[in-house]
Amino acid sequence: MDDITSIKDYLPEVNKTLYTEPMGITTGISRLDSKLRGLKPPEVTIVAARSSLGKSSLLIDFMLAASASVPVLSYSLEMSKKLVVERMIANLARISFDRMKKDELINNEKKRVDVACRELLSRPIFLNDTSGISIARVKNHLIELIKETNIGCVFIDYLQLMSTGDRRENRQQEVGKISRELVSLAKDFNVPVVVASQLNRQADYRESTNFRPRLSDLRESGDIENNANNVLLIYRQSYYDLLNNPNAIDNGQAEIIIAKNRNGPTGIIQCSWDRETMSFSDGPKINLLEEF
Repeated sequence: MDDITSIKDYLPEVNKTLYTEPMGITTGISRLDSKLRGLKPPEVTIVAARSSLGKSSLLIDFMLAASASVPVLSYSLEMSKKLVVERMIANLARISFDRMKKDELINNEKKRVDVACRELLSRPIFLNDTSGISIARVKNHLIELIKETNIGCVFIDYLQLMSTGDRRENRQQEVGKISRELVSLAKDFNVPVVVASQLNRQADYRESTNFRPRLSDLRESGDIENNANNVLLIYRQSYYDLLNNPNAIDNGQAEIIIAKNRNGPTGIIQCSWDRETMSFSDGPKINLLEEF
C-alpha cells in the first residue's frame, strides 16, 4: 500500500511548516504573491479575461518572473513563438513593443533591448506554439524535458484552444475534461500549472457601469472553476472607457481579482498596466540597465 500514509508518520512532516507556509514561485507582483503565497505545486491557476484585456500579457509577466529561478515550459496556442519572444524582450527592456517593431527606438532603448536579449539567453525557457495541443502531448514533452532539466512551472495560453482529440464529445464536455486533465498533470509532475482562459460576454452586457468579471463568466464549462485551485480575473476600466470614447486616457490602473483561492483569501489586487510594454506590475519597474 505505497499510496497509503499513516497520520502518525506524516504529522511530523506537516509540523515543519505548520506556522510558516513556504513561498512558492513568485508571480512578479508582490501583492498577488502575498495572497496566493506564489505559484505552488501541484496547483492549477486560471488567468481569465475578456479578449484584449491582457491575459496573455499577464502570463508572460508570470513566466519571466518564474524563469528567473526555475526552468519553465510555455505553450502559446494563439501567438507564434517569435511573437512571444518579442513580447518578452519588450517587457524586460521596458520599451514600447509597437515602437520596437517600427524601428523607432533611440540608442539607449536599443541598448536595453540588447541587455534584455542577453538576459533571455540565460533563462531556462522552453516554448511550444502547436495549435490545439493535447494534455497527452504536454505530458510527453515534460517526460522528455525531465531527462535534461527539472521543469518548475508550466504555462498554457489558452485553455479553449486545447484539444482532447475525442470528436465524440461536445465542446463543453471537452473543456471540462481538459480542466480535469490539467489537475492530473500538475499532480503527476508536481509542478504549478498556469492556464489562460477566455471569459464569455456576460460582463459586457451587465450593468453599464460595472463590467467586472465574475466566476460565472468563465467560458464553456463550470468544471474550470471547480477543478482550479486559483482563479484570477483581469479587469481594466480604462479598456471600456476607450471603447466608449476613443479620446479617453488609459490611466494605467488595473485589477487582478482573486475570485477563487482554495487555500487563502480572495479579493482585489490593485496593480499597474503598462500599455506600451503590455505588462502588469506593482508599479513602475526599475530601468533594465540598472536592474541587471
